Amino acid sequence: MFLGHLIGEGQVKMDPRKIQAIDEWPAPKTVPELRSFFGLANYCRRCIQAFEKLKTVVASTPVLGLSDFEKTFKVHTDASDKAIGGVLVQDGHPIAFESRKLNDAE
Repeated sequence: MFLGHLIGEGQVKMDPRKIQAIDEWPAPKTVPELRSFFGLANYCRRCIQAFEKLKTVVASTPVLGLSDFEKTFKVHTDASDKAIGGVLVQDGHPIAFESRKLNDAE
């Protein structure tokens, strides 16, 4: 276990307790409940519109693969006026995701 992830067998997987929490999470009905879910969704670094789809996808797929520095990496990026994002890929498998909102100066 490292930073809430299980590492082994060439993959980085989410903590099973997080998967269970996502699977059992009810649809938010109040603003504080929604903010709480956003915190959990941010942990996953995924942004999927459909709440039920997010629970299914995160609970059923490995999040990241492990880096092999003997192989080639690819970086895919995207940007808008408000945010930037990217994914580090190796052999078609995601190794890392990153995204953030831009501040006014950027």
